[in-house]
This record gives sequence, structure tokens and C-alpha cells, in this order.
Amino acid sequence: MNLSLFKSWYSVLALLGIAAAIACSLVAGDIADVRWLRLATGWLAGSSMALALGYVLRKYMHKYGYSPEFKLKVPIAQLERAEMRLNELRGKILTRAVASRAEITAEIKRILSEERVQRVLAVDVKPGPSGGAAFVLEVNKAFLFGRAAKWLHLHLYISIAFAAFVLAHGGRSLGLDFGGALFALSALVVVTGVIGIALWALGPTWLTRRERDLSIEESFVLHQGFQGKLQELRGTLAAEPELAALLDDVMRSGADAPARTKAALQAASQYPEERRRMLEDACVLFGQMRRVEREFRALWRIRLTFMAWRAVHIPAAVLLSAAVLVHVVSVLRY
Repeated sequence: MNLSLFKSWYSVLALLGIAAAIACSLVAGDIADVRWLRLATGWLAGSSMALALGYVLRKYMHKYGYSPEFKLKVPIAQLERAEMRLNELRGKILTRAVASRAEITAEIKRILSEERVQRVLAVDVKPGPSGGAAFVLEVNKAFLFGRAAKWLHLHLYISIAFAAFVLAHGGRSLGLDFGGALFALSALVVVTGVIGIALWALGPTWLTRRERDLSIEESFVLHQGFQGKLQELRGTLAAEPELAALLDDVMRSGADAPARTKAALQAASQYPEERRRMLEDACVLFGQMRRVEREFRALWRIRLTFMAWRAVHIPAAVLLSAAVLVHVVSVLRY
């Protein structure tokens, strides 16, 4: 089970949000009667929502390659010098010449700054194995806007705070009006998000348990590779229309693929050995592709099971964002 999300310090934001919303309700009773509290909870809810949407922006700006982070480049020589100096630091840690975490962190900061690689490299100091160095250095790519995983943590817990502020902001005046619709949309987004987080924690375990010889990524890559090679062989066999037709008949087969393959190979026995072997290779590739495809589809169905919540969560979040924008504009204007 993936539990890292539930060990985040961002959970403090959710607790603070819930505490603040409860405090506002206790102080005012019905917040609708206290204008400044209603405005305050409204702005807190809006700010929380903006931070939650920040995760979406962070995720897709990295996924589709338009993040400014991809434009940060330094010469290889600088990276090599930095790595050499970090290795020297590792030696000092091993000999206890540098013993405390604070000293190590300061030295790392100085090295990265002097070599001007601090914007592309990040070094984590972690406890070393028993009997070895007290600390080990783990070098990773630096992320100017933070890791998407950390933004996911923020997304979860600030959304819980958002729900608390929305509940407090609505007070006892919720009804069958625009405010009630806003609250219903907010509840739908939060509930589907909570379901999504639960599935996010359990889903990878379900997938791993079902995986046999191939993971979902490996089966996808293999299927694409087999498909490409099969198309190449099909193009070569085009010089022999009869053999190409036999292969097409095999590729169109369903449950009776073994029988059709056997019939195609028997029909090809009259052709030259070289061409016949090409058809045999194509049939073998087709069989392998079908087996890999069956495995991929089975794994993909499991993945869809724990990703289906997005079909409700994302459209509801888009509608909620538009509705909140209309609400804010109307409040500011009127």
C-alpha cells in the first residue's frame, strides 16, 4: 500500500483549516450574519482552491514539457567538477573529517553554488548504512517549482481545508440557489478526490499483484515493438499478394487464430522457402503480440478501475472553478 501521502507535513494545513473554520462558526454562530467573517472564509476557500489547482498546473507543465525547468542547462564540465567535489566530500564523511549534518549541508551548498549548478542539481543527505559512512549523498535533478509528488501532498490537504472553509462560508443559508449549487459542486469534488486518494493508495498494490512476467509498461512497449515489426514484414510480403492475403487473414482472426495460422502455413508450403519463412516469422510475431496485448488489456482494466474517479472529479473541478470565478466577480461587482 502506498502510504507516503499520509505521512506528509502538509496535513497540518488541513488541521489548521478545519480548526479555523470551526473557530469561525463558534464565534459567529451563523457566519452569514457576520459580513467580515463570511468574506474571510470565502477568500480562504478561494485561496485554498487556487493552491489545489497549482498541483494541476505543476503536473502538466512538466508532463508536456513547457516548464522553464527544461531550459536550465549547464556545461557538462561544471557538472563533472561538482560531482568530483561531492565525491571528495563523501570521502571526508567516510573518514569522519566532516561529521555533522549541518556541516555537510553547508559544504554541499557551497559546492553547488561555486560550480553554479544549484539550479539543476539537488543533493539529499541521508543516514548511511550501519557499519559504513554516517551519511550518504544522493544526487538528483533539481526541480525549480518543486516535485509533483510534493504538490500532490499539498493538493490533498489544502483541498480538505478548502472543504472546511466552504462549509463555514455557506453557514446555514445554503439552499436551492447558486450558493447551494456551489456547495454541491464543492462536495462532489472533495468526495471524489478522497475516493481517488484511497484508490491511489491501494491501486498500485492491485496492479502489482496481477502483474506476472510483464509490468503494464513493459507489456505496452513490447506490444508496440511487435506491432512495428509485424508491419515491416507485412510490407515485405506485399511483393507476394497471395502470402500477404494469408497473413491478413491470420491477423483478422479472433478466437480461431491457431486454426487459421495452421491453415495459412499449410497453404504457403508451395512458395519458396525464404518467403515461407517470412510468413512463419510474421505468424509467430502475431501470436506473441496477441499474448502481450491480452496481458496489457488485463492490466489496463485494473488501472482504469482505480482511475475511474477522474471521470467525475476532473469535470466537476472544472465546473467548480468556473462557478467560483462567477461568484467572485459577482461579489466584487455588486
